[in-house]
Amino acid sequence: DADDISLPDRFEKQVEFLNDHPEIWIVGGQIIKINASGEEVEKLSYTSNPHVLRWNMIFGQIGIVSHPGSMIRKKAFNDFGLYQNLQTCQDLEFWGRFIDQEYLPIYNLDIPILKYRWHDQNIGNTKTEIQNSIANTIRHNLLVKGLGYQEFENDRDIVSAYISDQALLYNSHECLNLILAWLKMYRNFSARYKVDKESQRIIFNQILFRIRVYITLNPFKLFSQKRLNFWKAVPFLSIHDSWRILFYKLRRSLIKWRH
Repeated sequence: DADDISLPDRFEKQVEFLNDHPEIWIVGGQIIKINASGEEVEKLSYTSNPHVLRWNMIFGQIGIVSHPGSMIRKKAFNDFGLYQNLQTCQDLEFWGRFIDQEYLPIYNLDIPILKYRWHDQNIGNTKTEIQNSIANTIRHNLLVKGLGYQEFENDRDIVSAYISDQALLYNSHECLNLILAWLKMYRNFSARYKVDKESQRIIFNQILFRIRVYITLNPFKLFSQKRLNFWKAVPFLSIHDSWRILFYKLRRSLIKWRH
C-alpha cells in the first residue's frame, strides 16, 4: 500500500462524509488501478448496497472496501477489536465482523479516492496460494456465522468453487451439489437479512455469472469437459431457477455469437 496514491480531495471527502453520517464507521470509495509506471489500467467499482456488501463478505470476488482507501473510526476498533495476526487478508477478516450488525456501518463513496498500484510484487501476486487459503477460511467462517451452514461434505468448496472458476475439479454430480448449495445459501441469506427485491436481483445475477462456468446447454457434452448438463439439472431446480439459468446462458451465448 506504500506506493498507492491518494487523490487530492480523498481525506476531505471521507471526513466530510463521516461527520455527516455518524452511523457509518468505515468509509471507502472507488479505486483507479494503475500499473508500475503509474498508467491507468482499469477502474474498480465498490458497492454501497449493504445487502450486497454482506453477500460479498462470504461470496464476493471483489473486496468490501479497498483497504488502502479506507477511513475507519476509532469506535470500530474499540467495539470490535484490532486486526488479527494473519499473514494476509486482515482487512477481509475485520470487515466480516460486522456482517450481523442490524445496520451495516460500511459505505463506499461513489467517487474515485485512490490510485491502487498493481505490479509483480503485490501480495496478490507473490502470495496467491496463501492469500486464497486464508480468504477461503475467513469466508467459510462467515458462512457458518452468518448462515449457520454446515451441510456440505466440504463446506470450503462452496466458497472456493464460487470465488474461482474450478469446474474442471468437479464431476457433474458435484457441480449440481454446488449449484444447489449456492441457491440455498441465497434464499437463506435473503430471508435472514431481509434482502429487498432489487438487492436480490443483483445478488442472483452474481450467482448466475458463477453458475455459467459449471453448467452447459450442450446436450451432447461437446467441449463441455466435466460441466453439468443443464437438461439433467432441471429436475433438481425450481421452475423459476431453471428459466433464469436458461435465459442467462442463452443471452450470453447470443452476445458471444454477435461478437
